[in-house]
Amino acid sequence: MQDSMFNDDNMIQPEFDADGNAIFSVEECHFIINEAVSKLGRIRVKGEINDAKRVRGSMAFFDMKDARGKDFVLKCSLFGSQFKQFSHLLADGMEVIITGRPKMYKTGSFSLVVENIEPAGEGAWKKALEQLKKKLEQMGYFDLARKRKIPAYVQRIGLITSAEGQAIFDFRRNLGEYGFQICFHAVWVEGEYAEKSIVNAIRWFNARRPDMDVLAVIRGGGGWENLKAYNSEKIAETIASSRIPVITGIGHEEDESIADLVADFRCSTPTAVADFLRTQRESLIRLVKERSEQVKRKMAEILSGKEEKIEFLRHNLYGGFQRSFDYSRHRITHKAEQLHRSLGSVFEQFANLERRFRNVLYVQQASLQSFSARMQASVLRVYALSETIWEEKRARVDKCEIALHSLNPENVLKRGYSVVYKTGGKVVKESRQLKRGDMVDVKMFRGKFSSQVEKIDEGF
Repeated sequence: MQDSMFNDDNMIQPEFDADGNAIFSVEECHFIINEAVSKLGRIRVKGEINDAKRVRGSMAFFDMKDARGKDFVLKCSLFGSQFKQFSHLLADGMEVIITGRPKMYKTGSFSLVVENIEPAGEGAWKKALEQLKKKLEQMGYFDLARKRKIPAYVQRIGLITSAEGQAIFDFRRNLGEYGFQICFHAVWVEGEYAEKSIVNAIRWFNARRPDMDVLAVIRGGGGWENLKAYNSEKIAETIASSRIPVITGIGHEEDESIADLVADFRCSTPTAVADFLRTQRESLIRLVKERSEQVKRKMAEILSGKEEKIEFLRHNLYGGFQRSFDYSRHRITHKAEQLHRSLGSVFEQFANLERRFRNVLYVQQASLQSFSARMQASVLRVYALSETIWEEKRARVDKCEIALHSLNPENVLKRGYSVVYKTGGKVVKESRQLKRGDMVDVKMFRGKFSSQVEKIDEGF
């Protein structure tokens, strides 16, 4: 009987024997096996790493043995970004938990394609952590020369921690009232999403709030499992690449994570981070006060013993001013006297001019009165003459008006005469301008009409 898996969708078309049993090709068998194992999805397997030296570029192939001593082996393969992230854990005998997807290759080999590797147990985890520290140290992540300097004056703080828990409360309480501006970004501090959450928060501040003076990455203490998110290569890369200086306060005094080692400044606890920032601000305030006192003392030293010199200068200044004032007053008085004498002369000259002007004015006034009388007589004569000329001219105009009236064509037409026009508007003055059959227009005093020439008489 054909099974329900044999259809066009999965492209398995086996042969069948006489009894109806399916016979698969090798390719179809591979397909069926991979279909079956893919339904398992992502699986987690615990065991020991074995034969981990088969590394080819950015790929690694190794075995995973049962930690309980049985002879069961699982082939594993590690590629690309997973290789870069977990290759430091590939040590024979390392007990780990591997997350991956099973797959059967064309060669017939079966392998678990690794997506995540984590040490199993505290001992294995610490061993893996030491190996990661050595790797990061060789890459220069812990070098002091690489680390950024914490600004002397910190005002804006990007706080990265959980919204719940004691860490944020301790930090805020110990920071004090010094006018700090805090931009808080809540993250997971442990669990499956913690690492990605912290990485995204650091990147967010660098992209969206580059004006932050420092980033404070803090959380309360905990066991090695609680601090896994702060002990990854991804966290190290993110902190090292941050353009904003990073201060960490993770765990308790005895805890030192990868994040602490890469950070630009490390404090043991969230409270210690707050104390550091507060103390820095208090030190700055003290420094300002000390500098202010030093300036006051220096000014007092400069002014000390200068009273006599100041009094001497004041006396000389006053005396010089008094002498200058006396000299200027003397010159002004002298100039005033000169001005008074000059003004007296000017006033005398003005009086002479006034007398001369009055004499001239009297003479001109008499002349003006005589001229006015003569002018009035002339105006009367001109007026009488203009009247005579006006009457003569008016009589002539009346005669011309009568003549023009008699010559007006309208007045001629009114007496019964008419005007003949040829086609085109030309006036006909003589009969020889016409010929028989011509059309003419005749204008009378009131109205006009058209006519056709029938007979022409050239006599008068």
